[in-house]
Amino acid sequence: MSQASALSRGAKAARRRENIAGYIFMAPSLLFFLGFVIFPMGMCLVTSFFNYTMVDFSFIGLSNYRSGKHNHHCAGQRTGHLHVLPVGRLHHP
Repeated sequence: MSQASALSRGAKAARRRENIAGYIFMAPSLLFFLGFVIFPMGMCLVTSFFNYTMVDFSFIGLSNYRSGKHNHHCAGQRTGHLHVLPVGRLHHP
């Protein structure tokens, strides 16, 4: 019984080392994704609720979104559809 438990402890330790190695290899790409994709998207969302200039930074809530309906610069974008620009092509062998 002690030999079986020692074997399972060794297997658990090996699995733990493999998991840690996987996380270490994944960390740089995860940090890049968080820093250059998720963080800027979050900041865009947060700053959309503020009116800011070089001298003023004030919270205005949903006013930016309400004024977008009546702004002539946004007149062509009121369709409510998401438009995606394809950048690359899929290559099939």
